Amino acid sequence: MKEKKEIYVIEPLFEHFNENHQFKPFGYQHIMNVLANDHLKNTNQPVGALLQGRYVWVLVSMTFEVVKEIKDIKEFYGKTWYAGRKGPYYRREYFIGDENGETYLKGASYSVLLDMTDRSVYRQKELPFKAFMETQEYLVDCEPRFKQDVELKTVTEERSVLNSFIDPVGHVNNLRYTEFIYDAWTNYEVENINKIKRFELYFENELRKNDKFEVRKGEEGGKVVYTIYNNTLDKKAFSLVYTLTKE
Repeated sequence: MKEKKEIYVIEPLFEHFNENHQFKPFGYQHIMNVLANDHLKNTNQPVGALLQGRYVWVLVSMTFEVVKEIKDIKEFYGKTWYAGRKGPYYRREYFIGDENGETYLKGASYSVLLDMTDRSVYRQKELPFKAFMETQEYLVDCEPRFKQDVELKTVTEERSVLNSFIDPVGHVNNLRYTEFIYDAWTNYEVENINKIKRFELYFENELRKNDKFEVRKGEEGGKVVYTIYNNTLDKKAFSLVYTLTKE
Protein backbone atom coordinates (compact mmCIF):
# COMPACT_ATOMS: atom_id res chain seq x y z
CA MET A 1 0.00 0.00 0.00
CA LYS A 2 1.39 3.38 -1.01
CA GLU A 3 1.61 6.27 1.40
CA LYS A 4 -0.03 9.59 0.58
CA LYS A 5 2.88 11.99 0.07
CA GLU A 6 2.48 15.06 2.24
CA ILE A 7 4.15 18.30 1.16
CA TYR A 8 6.36 20.02 3.72
CA VAL A 9 7.60 23.62 3.68
CA ILE A 10 11.34 23.98 4.28
CA GLU A 11 13.53 27.09 4.44
CA PRO A 12 17.36 27.09 4.20
CA LEU A 13 19.37 28.62 7.04
CA PHE A 14 21.47 31.77 6.58
CA GLU A 15 24.57 30.14 8.14
CA HIS A 16 24.52 27.36 5.54
CA PHE A 17 25.60 29.78 2.79
CA ASN A 18 29.30 30.55 2.46
CA GLU A 19 31.16 33.77 1.71
CA ASN A 20 30.53 33.23 -2.02
CA HIS A 21 26.76 32.96 -1.37
CA GLN A 22 26.86 29.26 -2.29
CA PHE A 23 25.01 26.59 -0.35
CA LYS A 24 27.34 24.39 1.71
CA PRO A 25 27.03 20.58 1.43
CA PHE A 26 25.68 20.24 4.96
CA GLY A 27 23.02 22.82 4.07
CA TYR A 28 21.46 20.27 1.71
CA GLN A 29 21.99 17.59 4.34
CA HIS A 30 20.23 19.77 6.93
CA ILE A 31 17.10 20.35 4.86
CA MET A 32 16.90 16.61 4.14
CA ASN A 33 17.15 15.94 7.88
CA VAL A 34 14.38 18.47 8.55
CA LEU A 35 12.21 16.89 5.88
CA ALA A 36 12.66 13.40 7.35
CA ASN A 37 12.00 14.62 10.87
CA ASP A 38 8.79 16.43 9.84
CA HIS A 39 7.55 13.23 8.22
CA LEU A 40 8.55 11.01 11.15
CA LYS A 41 6.85 13.33 13.65
CA ASN A 42 3.59 12.46 11.90
CA THR A 43 4.29 8.77 12.66
CA ASN A 44 5.33 9.45 16.28
CA GLN A 45 8.87 8.30 15.45
CA PRO A 46 10.90 11.53 15.24
CA VAL A 47 14.66 11.35 14.58
CA GLY A 48 16.62 11.10 17.82
CA ALA A 49 13.58 10.23 19.93
CA LEU A 50 13.78 7.21 22.22
CA LEU A 51 11.12 4.76 21.06
CA GLN A 52 9.63 2.35 23.60
CA GLY A 53 12.30 3.51 26.01
CA ARG A 54 15.17 1.84 24.12
CA TYR A 55 15.22 2.28 20.30
CA VAL A 56 16.39 5.20 18.17
CA TRP A 57 16.71 5.75 14.40
CA VAL A 58 20.33 6.35 13.28
CA LEU A 59 21.44 7.48 9.82
CA VAL A 60 24.05 5.26 8.11
CA SER A 61 24.18 6.73 4.59
CA MET A 62 22.77 9.58 2.54
CA THR A 63 23.09 10.33 -1.17
CA PHE A 64 21.79 13.44 -2.92
CA GLU A 65 21.99 14.94 -6.38
CA VAL A 66 21.80 18.70 -6.80
CA VAL A 67 19.63 19.33 -9.84
CA LYS A 68 19.49 23.09 -9.28
CA GLU A 69 21.62 25.01 -6.78
CA ILE A 70 19.86 26.63 -3.83
CA LYS A 71 20.83 30.31 -3.86
CA ASP A 72 18.21 32.05 -1.74
CA ILE A 73 16.58 31.90 1.67
CA LYS A 74 13.01 31.24 0.62
CA GLU A 75 10.36 28.58 1.01
CA PHE A 76 11.00 25.26 -0.68
CA TYR A 77 8.65 22.31 -0.83
CA GLY A 78 9.65 18.78 0.04
CA LYS A 79 8.30 15.26 -0.13
CA THR A 80 9.72 12.16 1.52
CA TRP A 81 8.66 8.56 1.90
CA TYR A 82 9.76 5.17 3.19
CA ALA A 83 10.96 3.08 0.23
CA GLY A 84 11.62 -0.35 1.74
CA ARG A 85 14.11 -2.41 3.70
CA LYS A 86 17.43 -4.06 2.78
CA GLY A 87 18.49 -6.29 5.66
CA PRO A 88 18.71 -4.03 8.74
CA TYR A 89 18.75 -0.91 6.52
CA TYR A 90 15.60 1.17 6.00
CA ARG A 91 15.51 3.35 2.89
CA ARG A 92 13.97 6.81 2.56
CA GLU A 93 13.56 9.05 -0.52
CA TYR A 94 13.69 12.86 -0.63
CA PHE A 95 12.48 15.41 -3.18
CA ILE A 96 12.85 19.19 -2.86
CA GLY A 97 11.48 21.77 -5.29
CA ASP A 98 9.96 25.24 -5.37
CA GLU A 99 6.57 26.83 -5.98
CA ASN A 100 7.27 27.04 -9.72
CA GLY A 101 7.69 23.29 -10.07
CA GLU A 102 11.50 23.45 -10.37
CA THR A 103 13.39 20.45 -8.99
CA TYR A 104 16.34 21.36 -6.76
CA LEU A 105 17.35 18.13 -5.08
CA LYS A 106 16.72 14.39 -5.25
CA GLY A 107 18.10 12.04 -2.64
CA ALA A 108 17.86 8.89 -0.57
CA SER A 109 19.16 7.60 2.74
CA TYR A 110 19.48 4.42 4.76
CA SER A 111 18.95 4.23 8.51
CA VAL A 112 19.13 1.48 11.13
CA LEU A 113 17.22 1.05 14.34
CA LEU A 114 19.67 1.16 17.24
CA ASP A 115 18.93 -0.60 20.54
CA MET A 116 20.32 1.82 23.12
CA THR A 117 20.52 -0.81 25.86
CA ASP A 118 23.66 -2.21 24.22
CA ARG A 119 24.01 0.07 21.13
CA SER A 120 23.34 -2.87 18.81
CA VAL A 121 21.55 -2.76 15.45
CA TYR A 122 18.01 -4.18 15.51
CA ARG A 123 17.88 -7.09 13.04
CA GLN A 124 14.54 -8.80 13.71
CA LYS A 125 12.16 -9.29 10.76
CA GLU A 126 9.35 -7.28 12.34
CA LEU A 127 9.74 -3.82 13.86
CA PRO A 128 8.90 -3.53 17.57
CA PHE A 129 6.28 -0.89 16.70
CA LYS A 130 3.96 -0.03 13.82
CA ALA A 131 5.79 -0.22 10.47
CA PHE A 132 5.86 2.56 7.88
CA MET A 133 3.72 2.45 4.78
CA GLU A 134 6.02 1.59 1.88
CA THR A 135 6.28 3.27 -1.53
CA GLN A 136 8.80 1.60 -3.84
CA GLU A 137 9.66 4.68 -5.85
CA TYR A 138 13.38 5.44 -6.04
CA LEU A 139 14.92 8.79 -7.00
CA VAL A 140 18.70 8.10 -6.98
CA ASP A 141 21.17 5.22 -6.80
CA CYS A 142 22.09 4.78 -3.15
CA GLU A 143 23.90 2.19 -1.03
CA PRO A 144 23.97 1.72 2.75
CA ARG A 145 27.73 1.15 2.85
CA PHE A 146 30.84 2.52 1.11
CA LYS A 147 32.58 -0.38 -0.63
CA GLN A 148 35.44 1.24 -2.54
CA ASP A 149 39.04 0.95 -1.35
CA VAL A 150 40.79 4.22 -2.23
CA GLU A 151 44.33 5.25 -1.37
CA LEU A 152 44.07 8.15 1.08
CA LYS A 153 46.43 10.85 2.33
CA THR A 154 46.05 12.77 5.61
CA VAL A 155 45.15 16.43 4.94
CA THR A 156 44.46 17.85 8.43
CA GLU A 157 45.94 17.90 11.88
CA GLU A 158 44.46 15.62 14.54
CA ARG A 159 41.39 17.00 16.30
CA SER A 160 39.38 15.98 19.37
CA VAL A 161 35.63 15.45 19.62
CA LEU A 162 34.33 18.33 21.75
CA ASN A 163 31.24 18.61 23.94
CA SER A 164 29.40 20.73 21.35
CA PHE A 165 29.70 17.99 18.70
CA ILE A 166 27.64 15.45 20.69
CA ASP A 167 23.89 14.96 20.14
CA PRO A 168 21.26 13.26 22.38
CA VAL A 169 22.20 9.81 21.05
CA GLY A 170 25.63 10.27 22.66
CA HIS A 171 27.72 10.48 19.49
CA VAL A 172 28.79 13.17 17.01
CA ASN A 173 25.77 14.64 15.22
CA ASN A 174 25.58 13.67 11.54
CA LEU A 175 25.88 17.27 10.28
CA ARG A 176 29.18 17.68 12.09
CA TYR A 177 30.94 15.00 10.03
CA THR A 178 30.22 16.91 6.83
CA GLU A 179 31.34 20.14 8.48
CA PHE A 180 34.68 18.52 9.40
CA ILE A 181 35.16 17.53 5.75
CA TYR A 182 34.17 20.98 4.51
CA ASP A 183 36.80 22.50 6.84
CA ALA A 184 39.40 20.34 5.06
CA TRP A 185 38.40 21.47 1.56
CA THR A 186 40.78 23.48 -0.60
CA ASN A 187 39.90 27.02 -1.69
CA TYR A 188 39.18 25.65 -5.16
CA GLU A 189 36.62 23.18 -3.80
CA VAL A 190 34.90 25.87 -1.72
CA GLU A 191 34.72 28.26 -4.66
CA ASN A 192 33.33 25.60 -7.00
CA ILE A 193 30.63 23.93 -4.91
CA ASN A 194 28.15 24.65 -7.70
CA LYS A 195 30.05 22.25 -9.98
CA ILE A 196 29.51 19.31 -7.64
CA LYS A 197 26.24 17.58 -8.48
CA ARG A 198 26.34 14.37 -6.44
CA PHE A 199 27.28 13.72 -2.81
CA GLU A 200 27.46 10.39 -0.99
CA LEU A 201 27.74 10.34 2.81
CA TYR A 202 28.56 7.16 4.76
CA PHE A 203 28.40 7.05 8.56
CA GLU A 204 30.57 4.02 9.23
CA ASN A 205 31.43 4.05 12.95
CA GLU A 206 30.48 6.38 15.79
CA LEU A 207 32.72 9.20 16.92
CA ARG A 208 32.31 9.68 20.67
CA LYS A 209 33.39 12.38 23.10
CA ASN A 210 37.19 12.86 23.36
CA ASP A 211 37.93 10.60 20.38
CA LYS A 212 40.90 11.82 18.30
CA PHE A 213 40.38 12.05 14.54
CA GLU A 214 41.89 13.32 11.30
CA VAL A 215 40.67 13.86 7.74
CA ARG A 216 42.12 11.91 4.81
CA LYS A 217 41.62 12.43 1.08
CA GLY A 218 41.86 10.38 -2.11
CA GLU A 219 40.69 10.50 -5.72
CA GLU A 220 39.63 7.77 -8.10
CA GLY A 221 37.66 7.56 -11.33
CA GLY A 222 36.38 11.14 -11.32
CA LYS A 223 35.34 10.91 -7.67
CA VAL A 224 36.88 12.65 -4.68
CA VAL A 225 36.82 10.71 -1.42
CA TYR A 226 37.22 12.24 2.03
CA THR A 227 37.37 10.04 5.12
CA ILE A 228 37.29 10.91 8.81
CA TYR A 229 39.58 8.45 10.54
CA ASN A 230 39.13 7.74 14.26
CA ASN A 231 42.70 7.52 15.54
CA THR A 232 41.53 6.52 19.02
CA LEU A 233 39.78 3.37 17.76
CA ASP A 234 41.95 2.92 14.64
CA LYS A 235 39.00 2.75 12.24
CA LYS A 236 37.08 4.84 9.72
CA ALA A 237 34.24 6.89 11.16
CA PHE A 238 32.81 8.59 8.06
CA SER A 239 33.33 8.94 4.30
CA LEU A 240 32.12 11.65 1.93
CA VAL A 241 32.30 11.06 -1.81
CA TYR A 242 31.55 13.73 -4.37
CA THR A 243 31.41 13.44 -8.14
CA LEU A 244 33.15 16.03 -10.26
CA THR A 245 31.15 17.62 -13.07
CA LYS A 246 32.66 17.08 -16.49
CA GLU A 247 33.63 20.36 -18.09
